[in-house]
Amino acid sequence: DNTIQSWDYRHGKSTLTLSGHSGPIMCMKWEDGSHYVVSGSRDTTARLWDLRTGKTVAIFAGHTDWVKCVYYNNTSNSPPAALPSGADSPSSSSSSSSSSDPSSASILTGGCDGVVKVWDPTDGKCTRTIAGHTGSINGLLPCKVGDSRKVLSYSADSTIRVHDLSTTS
Repeated sequence: DNTIQSWDYRHGKSTLTLSGHSGPIMCMKWEDGSHYVVSGSRDTTARLWDLRTGKTVAIFAGHTDWVKCVYYNNTSNSPPAALPSGADSPSSSSSSSSSSDPSSASILTGGCDGVVKVWDPTDGKCTRTIAGHTGSINGLLPCKVGDSRKVLSYSADSTIRVHDLSTTS
């Protein structure tokens, strides 16, 4: 039904339904203690949700195939600075240029189109598209090495690639 459900396991009842994707949900990322979750779908988009209101905060559109994996890191319980909490403000862009520093982004997506996208959570725009894989991206593992932020992407093409998010190319 293309929704995400939160359940009260003690009573066997749904407590929240997140609706908005037009295709099956393929992945989700939630940080313990956060009020926000990111989902990826076969509809080629990812969405940032506010779990308190059940509303879409931002839509990340730009993949040409399913969004198969997402990464999100926000334990501050604060919405992205430029988006009002609980606002239904679907932002989207497939542009790969922005004045934002990609190393400060906290939302990344990987798709069956073989690319990793870095998103600015404050406006929903793609700040960087990272190509190189010849198969779908199966997972993302961000890490910090010294002063640089990197992300490992692993793919159906049987490779693992290391991308430096501290650089703009």
